[in-house]
Amino acid sequence: MRTVTVFALLVAALAVSAAAGILVGAVAIAPGDVLSALLGADSTSGTIIRELRLPRVLGAALVGGALAAAGALLQGMLRNPLADPFVTGTSAGASLGAVLAVALGFEPALVPVAAFVGATGAIALVWRLARLGGRTTVLTVLLAGVVLTSFAGALVTLVLVSSDRLALRLRAVLGWLQGGISVISWSELAVAAVVVAVGVIGALLLAPRIDAYAFGEETAAALGVDLDRTTAAVLARILETIAKEKTIFPPACKFA
Repeated sequence: MRTVTVFALLVAALAVSAAAGILVGAVAIAPGDVLSALLGADSTSGTIIRELRLPRVLGAALVGGALAAAGALLQGMLRNPLADPFVTGTSAGASLGAVLAVALGFEPALVPVAAFVGATGAIALVWRLARLGGRTTVLTVLLAGVVLTSFAGALVTLVLVSSDRLALRLRAVLGWLQGGISVISWSELAVAAVVVAVGVIGALLLAPRIDAYAFGEETAAALGVDLDRTTAAVLARILETIAKEKTIFPPACKFA
């Protein structure tokens, strides 16, 4: 009963947040006009609501759910309710890749690509560091992620203070690091939904093996869980989630 109540409250909070995201924007629109726009009324307000605000709100909810799924996987694997997808160094690697791209003068469209490359490199390095002892454990993955996050953060700071180019584009860099919702069309939302759906399906398939981690790694291995493959699969799901998060939440954009 408690679980049902918690889920009901979370669904209600999501609905309230989505409604607030649709109602509030740079252009003041009366609640009645918002409802009319959602029902298909043709007007300027209808275009703003259906083509600008609604895709962004749904995109934010989509990535939030993906991050929650990645967090649940990581918490189950590390047996720590405080774990999140950022402790593996993936987000720090993506931030470093984006900052370097801006510092080198890449086109804005290539900055998310650089962030994805940075995230991929970070997860590969964490995996390599975690295997130095011969056998990969969740503890070594966690420690490698923390070390890489600190190192990548130091490199980002170094690039920010030493690049003359970034001195002129500091607002753009800070805007990218802080994030904003860049989904501007239903087609982009559809692509993001497909990618997130694949990741969530993979997470559901991993769930039984992650449950075995609750008894400890040795017990999970005795139950037939391949620890190396499971850890790699979880890290891959986290990489996919962070990459999509960095694609939908790049530089802060103005809301209509």
